[in-house]
Amino acid sequence: MLDSPHGVESSDFTWKKTNSHIIEYRLERYEKIFICSENRHAMFPGFYPTRFFSHLLILICVLMTGISTFVPNLEMYGMSGFFLSTRDYGQFLLQLIFFQFLHGGIFHLVMNSYFLYQVGPEVEMRMSPSQFRLFFVLNTIFTTGALLIFAPNVSTIGISGFAMAILTYLYVDLLSVRHPWASSIGLFLVLNIIIGFSPGISLTGHASGAIFWLLWWYVTKKWVHQFLRAH
Repeated sequence: MLDSPHGVESSDFTWKKTNSHIIEYRLERYEKIFICSENRHAMFPGFYPTRFFSHLLILICVLMTGISTFVPNLEMYGMSGFFLSTRDYGQFLLQLIFFQFLHGGIFHLVMNSYFLYQVGPEVEMRMSPSQFRLFFVLNTIFTTGALLIFAPNVSTIGISGFAMAILTYLYVDLLSVRHPWASSIGLFLVLNIIIGFSPGISLTGHASGAIFWLLWWYVTKKWVHQFLRAH
């Protein structure tokens, strides 16, 4: 086990309604983050779809992308404004369900899967299972709205928006406790934003995931402070 910042052991810290409660909470999380990182230092630490929702998402992505290889018509469920414009709401619902799990080739699938594989569990261990699932569902809705507004005539596929959301979450969480990995994760985040400007890559899809996390952070932060004031 590694020490917390400034050499302070934090295993005994609990929530307290004092002026220093934010510092105490961060110290407690800092130790949890190190434990998590220390146990998952390998490039391929293990695949647990029954334990981690993010790993289950990888299986669904592989399955749907594999099926689309033999059923090319599935690609029509990439997110666009077509089905809404024709008022075909049943097809739009399928579009909403499928578009993130379809990918444009093996490289696209592998890159997004590796994000979910490595970063997903790190973020899941910072939430409850129900919170992480809600995070995914709300991110899907937010990303869909952004694509329909800013790129309605482009068919967008892939789970990159959610990958960006969890990457942004991890970066800010590590940065908030001055974790030494924060700079590396931040560089990774910047590179992915730059990639969003490349031809054939959805900048809206990438950016919407990062923006959604900021909204999530703001709302949940307000709830935490309301809880502390009430207790």
